[in-house]
Amino acid sequence: MALLAELRRASGRAAGGRRANIVDQRTRAPYRRLGGPPGLVALAVAAWLAAAAFLAHGGPAARAESQPVFRDQHFEFTVERNGQAYTVRIEHLIVDDGSGGFDAVAASAKSEALSRFAGATEAVPGEVTAQFTRASYSWPANTAAWRYNSAHKLSSLTDDASVLGAAAATWGKAGANFSYTGGAATTDGTGACHDVPDGSNTVGWASQTGTTLASTCTWYDNRGGAIEFDMEIDPEWGWTTSTTNIGVDLQSVTLHEFGLRSV
Repeated sequence: MALLAELRRASGRAAGGRRANIVDQRTRAPYRRLGGPPGLVALAVAAWLAAAAFLAHGGPAARAESQPVFRDQHFEFTVERNGQAYTVRIEHLIVDDGSGGFDAVAASAKSEALSRFAGATEAVPGEVTAQFTRASYSWPANTAAWRYNSAHKLSSLTDDASVLGAAAATWGKAGANFSYTGGAATTDGTGACHDVPDGSNTVGWASQTGTTLASTCTWYDNRGGAIEFDMEIDPEWGWTTSTTNIGVDLQSVTLHEFGLRSV
């Protein structure tokens, strides 16, 4: 709880004091993809907290079906590359619009992601096998360097690099024993999400399945040592970076995604 409280404070300090405001989703219209009707649901700067709160309070049964929420889906599988086994963890942040079809949406996103990895063997929770012996990983020296590829972002989006930097930096201010470095521009791709890791941690833009806002893919070895993460943000949503006229707030979503790598 102390970490959650500090996140509220730290996210408010990021990017020159961006607003830390948890939006009451019950008063908002459902999400719309870019180009659809007006009334995008604003994501709060503490979207990570909103997702955590949803999961902590019991999921769909704890809310009216018409209320959109942000839900995490994560799964792990093993692959063998060059004679060495790796575990890949994929995490999706998906909008549940309350229509009752979330399970199908999540299953489709998972199936599409798994299809990219030849010979993937999904890890069963609680099962200990020769291929999957750990359920967690750590980064050397509790830090990770990342870079940003802005290709394919919304052409109208500005201040995105600094907003991403602020989201990453929040975790180093929040009391977590972890910090990020970097944030420079790169042309590297997000190969960790497509079975072609390149050793670089890259945040970039790529279309996602269904109502997935963003995906993060982490590779780690059989000793639990993380070797790479890549993050993909779906450019088809109405992303914004300002504290006014908020659509889908980029800092909120990436604060959440960066947090998956650090806690």
